Amino acid sequence: MMQVIDTTTSEFDIRPFVEEYSSAVRAFGESISPTWVDDKIGSIANGQEFCIGAVEEGALKGILSYGFRDMRGDAFVTWGAGEADREGLLLLIREYVNRSPREFKLRISGLHPNIRQELMSTVSESLGFVTRRRFEMACPLGEASSLPEEAINYKTSSITNYDETVLSRLDWEAFSGTTDQKLFFDTEEQNRKMLKSLLSGDYGPVISDASMCVLLDDRPEAMIAVTDVGESAFIADIAVSSRLRGKGVGRYLLTNALKAAGRLKKDKMVLWVSDDNAPAISLYKSMGFTVSRTGVYHLKAE
Repeated sequence: MMQVIDTTTSEFDIRPFVEEYSSAVRAFGESISPTWVDDKIGSIANGQEFCIGAVEEGALKGILSYGFRDMRGDAFVTWGAGEADREGLLLLIREYVNRSPREFKLRISGLHPNIRQELMSTVSESLGFVTRRRFEMACPLGEASSLPEEAINYKTSSITNYDETVLSRLDWEAFSGTTDQKLFFDTEEQNRKMLKSLLSGDYGPVISDASMCVLLDDRPEAMIAVTDVGESAFIADIAVSSRLRGKGVGRYLLTNALKAAGRLKKDKMVLWVSDDNAPAISLYKSMGFTVSRTGVYHLKAE
């Protein structure tokens, strides 16, 4: 019979499971610290994060590791040899929900070695999660210089001329009422911290020529933030307020960003977009972006 145990106080070795997950992240194309496995195991051992395991007949079959931060829970699931079964997966995710503070939003990674995506979605959704998908889209920059010039009837300024408080107000208002509202942050303060981190270079150095604000009454009402991630440029954030939507501002910001990154000889521009954000996907496709991969994750419904 399958049961769930707390692996932090058990005799089971979770390292192979954590290593399996880190390998899946790298195979997906995401960068991960060389010390990530040791850091994760150390964090669990110190009680900063947690790990539970599904055990059957004395053998550890799979683990769910999770942590809490900023009113959110974040978890990943890894199964061992062989394919996960519904019972074990259900027990792990239910225990994650039961151990989480009631007011917290919960998230489960979309990467789970040896677990079919269909099974993960079915089990997580039975416990109140919703499956969300986001597309990574990429645009080659070899011909960016040939893009037609875009013009708008508004003043512009580099985002580096503004602090995170001003940009967070714009970002928060722009996403209010959209499909991505509160996708990653529940409060404007959390959003402000993200933008401070972005401006500090935690997402890669900001490419100032590619990152700009569009002003209305001398106040930013649209912006794009582009960072240098090596051979590629990454659109870390793009937001257009309701006051400027439908006026060609998004296309203008993207065109300028593509041209600026092209001048730096970057290979491509990449971004992420929710699969149900049809207007944004249509705009990106019209400018040469194509879907390069799909990211899946699971959010606990409110």
